[in-house]
Amino acid sequence: PLLLAVRLGRAECVSVLLFHGAKADAKSAAGWHVLDEAVCCAQRPIILSILRAIHDEEDLEMHKLKPQLVTALQCLPDFYVEIKWEFCSWVPLLSRVLPSDVCRIYKKDVLVRMDATLLNFNGEARWNRGELSYLCDCRKLEKTPVIVVDRQKAIYQLLKPRVTDGMLQDTANYRMGKDVTYSRISTKTISLEQCRKGWLWRGDRVDVIGAYSCPVYNVLGVTLVSQRRTEHLAEEDVKRLETFRQSLREGDVPQATEPENVAPAGRDDEYEEDRPSLPLPPLHISWEEYISGESKGNPPIGRKPRVSEDRRHFKPVVALCSDFPIPTDTVLQILEVIAPYKHFQKFRDLVKRLPQGFPMKLELPVYPTITAKVTFQAFELRSYDSESFFAVPENFRQGRVFDLNQQ
Repeated sequence: PLLLAVRLGRAECVSVLLFHGAKADAKSAAGWHVLDEAVCCAQRPIILSILRAIHDEEDLEMHKLKPQLVTALQCLPDFYVEIKWEFCSWVPLLSRVLPSDVCRIYKKDVLVRMDATLLNFNGEARWNRGELSYLCDCRKLEKTPVIVVDRQKAIYQLLKPRVTDGMLQDTANYRMGKDVTYSRISTKTISLEQCRKGWLWRGDRVDVIGAYSCPVYNVLGVTLVSQRRTEHLAEEDVKRLETFRQSLREGDVPQATEPENVAPAGRDDEYEEDRPSLPLPPLHISWEEYISGESKGNPPIGRKPRVSEDRRHFKPVVALCSDFPIPTDTVLQILEVIAPYKHFQKFRDLVKRLPQGFPMKLELPVYPTITAKVTFQAFELRSYDSESFFAVPENFRQGRVFDLNQQ
């Protein structure tokens, strides 16, 4: 019902359904989220309602996650783990400019800190850099969410602050001005193949990563499916986006690759005025025809979809460790709470399909031309004398570390 109300542009119906518990993160049969459909219909009031509902649902999910995460952390000794992210591409010139980062995670009881320098990488040669720390007291997730600290500029902000009307308006502008993208990793036929080494005397490949010996496998049957929808954009916007991506594929990366990572508070200057809703197209189907299901696929309701699709087959490599001291599920829970990257959903989905063992090294397709290499390159048990290492320094002021609209 919610998807139907969105496609019909019925803002009042959408508000009523959300108030009575309809899931704002629901998906259509084709895999598009409710928010995606709202953006493609270009109905601003509906977009704002769904954005607020999504924020409320995320708060509820965080409340549900807290007991599991607290219990898991209390069962583990204090530790330090180092995760290296490398983005690479089969496009030669692009590979030279793609970023990399090392995330350093510290754990004391139920306090977690992650240091990183890369933020907001979206696959389009745009990202932020900074001396960043993500601080989380898992006992206070409801009242004090994750705090992002820029150590270089001595400022901090909440990773997910209390939503305001201004933030919602800016986020709506941001989404209405971009194409809608959807990508997923298809692993229905996934299987592992032991990697071999040597020429004359071939044997199974085993890599030493940190202090652990890890058998290495090829992951077969992995396909990255990427789709873009542009029916809500004007032709000049579509051409501008395509021109930018074409220049990126040719290695022509804009100079503003690493923009200033502190912006003024309030509404973004980039959005001088709110993007208006677009007129809804006429409805060419009756209620009886819709109910009868005579229309195959998506019923012709709302704006006609303008979809482009890209399918690429990957054969990523994974190194599995059988005696890593932290359970895979616990690491995934920690990353879900504090990770700045948008790609951990793909990481989690792929890891869950792997056999028993901790993925010390994993290649992960994140965009049609870009692959991320994730390596857990260091681990050690470590004690911390003070909790101040996991808190915001007293002389830091509250400010704006990054653009929340792009999170």
